[in-house]
Amino acid sequence: MSVAPRCANVAQKSNRFMKSPAVKQIYKANQVSEVARACRITTQAIAQWRKVPYARVLIVERVTGIPRHQIRPDIYPPPKQRA
Repeated sequence: MSVAPRCANVAQKSNRFMKSPAVKQIYKANQVSEVARACRITTQAIAQWRKVPYARVLIVERVTGIPRHQIRPDIYPPPKQRA
């Protein structure tokens, strides 16, 4: 019996449930209640987010001040740098 494959499987599963940096920032800044209130959802619903849902990005940006390109870089590309 080998232990290594089982450990690798556990690590793979834990990565699947990791929160995005934006969701971590919401928790770190203790803004979960404010975001939930603005989105008209419960704090428990936010706890289920792995990424901020695309329909909530602009609300989260307004409440937290986190730029939308940091919340969901897959949807909003970063602004172009000025030369």
